[in-house]
Amino acid sequence: QLARRWFRRIIAVCAARLSSFADAEDATQEALLRGYLELAQLQNGDLFGPWMRTIATRVCADRLRAPRRYREVSIGAGSDFHSHAG
Repeated sequence: QLARRWFRRIIAVCAARLSSFADAEDATQEALLRGYLELAQLQNGDLFGPWMRTIATRVCADRLRAPRRYREVSIGAGSDFHSHAG
């Protein structure tokens, strides 16, 4: 429920920083996951919004710094993967 509530706000942060909507969606999911996993560290619930925007901004910065890490790879029917995966 928390993710649904914050998805639009966080995707807006990510879309403003990343070049494609698909990248923004991926970064949003990663930011929401990080927020969930680190929720116990948040000591003042009133700061949740700024805290989540900070996490989203950092996720986007990480993606911009190391874009190769997040590149998608397509494995087609004629690729070497299928001939070696047997």
